[in-house]
Amino acid sequence: MEIREELGLAPLEQDEVVEEDDFDKVGMIDGKPVYNTKEEAMANAERLGCSGYHEHEYEGKTVYMACESHDELMNFGKTELESFLDTMEDIPEDWELINEEKVDGEHEDFDFEQSLNEFANDKTELASTGIARPNAKTRGKNNQDGVNKSFNDYYKVRYVYAKDNFLSQEGETRDFCKLMTSAKKIYRKQDIINMGSKPVNAGWGAKGAATYSIWLYKGGGNCHHYWLRQIYKTSLTNAKSNISSSQLIGYTKAKSEGFTAQKNDNKVAKPPKRMKNNGFLNPR
Repeated sequence: MEIREELGLAPLEQDEVVEEDDFDKVGMIDGKPVYNTKEEAMANAERLGCSGYHEHEYEGKTVYMACESHDELMNFGKTELESFLDTMEDIPEDWELINEEKVDGEHEDFDFEQSLNEFANDKTELASTGIARPNAKTRGKNNQDGVNKSFNDYYKVRYVYAKDNFLSQEGETRDFCKLMTSAKKIYRKQDIINMGSKPVNAGWGAKGAATYSIWLYKGGGNCHHYWLRQIYKTSLTNAKSNISSSQLIGYTKAKSEGFTAQKNDNKVAKPPKRMKNNGFLNPR
């Protein structure tokens, strides 16, 4: 007698039986199965909801994986924001955080990192200690000696999505802000600007648009977050400058605030909750 009958349960119907994956899976890459044949990979793709296959090398032979590209499979089912965050960087290694402050008076067209490094290059002398860098000057047959004027890598300028904890909050934090803060990523200025052309927080633009300026309006109306600028310094030890990092940063900050393009007022430094109409682009 079957166990189900002993327990007083009705026998399983044929279509209730869960079948094991009978594909010839030969291994896993990035947590995803690979197969011996294209047909099996394509069948798995159809089951997942994508189409096609792509190839990998695995243990010395060609194997096949579902979906037309690896990125498509890895991002399958993820939101636009989750896919975007996967491409962002963590806190850089071998760089020292030397400055951190709210972004204020920095227009979205101003490249803080480039301007800072250009000024640093003008004020820096490099000793000839043979640091190997891809764009270093070449003197002699195989010698890289010093760094040229186009070496724009003394400082990194990155931005952090931070919360204004002095604001009172009612209700749950929206998904966009939860993902942005929990990801613990740092962002280049251009990446933040590019977010404005992606539906990473759809519905919070003007008249319910899918896209808007994340640089200015962060998570949208009533959002409690702002952009925090972080400046990291390289571990180069042979750079000799007649001006301190704080002076370089102060000069660049003043330059950013005097940028000739139309200024962003103080929206960048403000959480939308502190803005007119609580930051709603379509006022209630």
